[in-house]
Amino acid sequence: MQASRFLLRSISRCRLQPSIAHQVSTPAAVPLFPWSARYSAPSCGPHRLPWTNRHLSSNAELLDQVNTDLEAVQDQNKRFCVVHISGRQFKVTSNDLIVVNQIPADVGAEIFLEKILLAGSDNFTLVGTPLLSEDVVRVRATVVEHNKTAKVIVFKKKRRKNYKRTKGHRQPISVLRINSILLNTVQ
Repeated sequence: MQASRFLLRSISRCRLQPSIAHQVSTPAAVPLFPWSARYSAPSCGPHRLPWTNRHLSSNAELLDQVNTDLEAVQDQNKRFCVVHISGRQFKVTSNDLIVVNQIPADVGAEIFLEKILLAGSDNFTLVGTPLLSEDVVRVRATVVEHNKTAKVIVFKKKRRKNYKRTKGHRQPISVLRINSILLNTVQ
């Protein structure tokens, strides 16, 4: 008993081929090599992918369904987009105000946001990989104002060394108003 326990420990410490694992007798409930489960075939039958839709037989039918949903949404307030501006992501709808780091545009200038990650409505969602094409979605915005944030005090101190430094920081920001989200049909 003692020798077989030592043999099992020494075998389990070294890297062996899975064929050697069957030569040593072990209880059925305790696997000798926990990594040997990776080499076994799955016991279940063929799987269906969860994202396959049995009702849509081809990509053309899927595109037709998306295009009809795009045309059905006439209300601008029901559309939404996730846009990427200066390292941050914002979920926006029509007439939203967003505060971003200062962008080089004049006040009152109309700009188009280029990096659109996702667009959608109640009935559909278009997800980019990683971005949506400008042919499909265009987001138009207006620069409302340039301003600075509230002052943040940066205070440094080292005790017993007569070292104190106080400095303030105000981050320059821009306020954007989302004018419209234009959705075109998918080709």
